Amino acid sequence: MLVITGEDASTRRRCEGSGMRAVRVPRLRFLPWSVLVVAWIGSIVVEQVLFGDSIGCELSPGTSVFGDAGWSWFPLGRTCTWLIDGVTVIDHPSLIELLIPATLLVWLVVLLRAPGTPRVSA
Repeated sequence: MLVITGEDASTRRRCEGSGMRAVRVPRLRFLPWSVLVVAWIGSIVVEQVLFGDSIGCELSPGTSVFGDAGWSWFPLGRTCTWLIDGVTVIDHPSLIELLIPATLLVWLVVLLRAPGTPRVSA
C-alpha cells in the first residue's frame, strides 16, 4: 500500500474530485529533451574528432586523393574541399542534418509553453 503525505497528498485530494491526476514532477519533462541534446552535441564532437582531419575527406573510396577538412555551421557538419585539375570541389553537409536541431527546437518550444503544473485526464 502506498501512503502519500505532505504536498503530494493535498495535490492528490484536489485532483481526485475533478477526475484529473497531477504529473508528479513537472521539471522532469525536460529530462528526455536534455539527454537528447547532450547526445546530439556529443555526436557532433565525436564526428569532428574522428573525421575532422583530411583522412575523412577521401574523394572516393579506395583512392589516394584526400581533400581539406572544414566545418560548416549551416547546415551543421563537416565539409571537404578538393582541388581537381584546377577546379575547387566542395562537399557540404546535407540539409537533412538540420532535422535533428529543428526537432529539438520545436520540442523545446512545446515544453516551454506547457503549463507549470500539467494535469492529465485520468
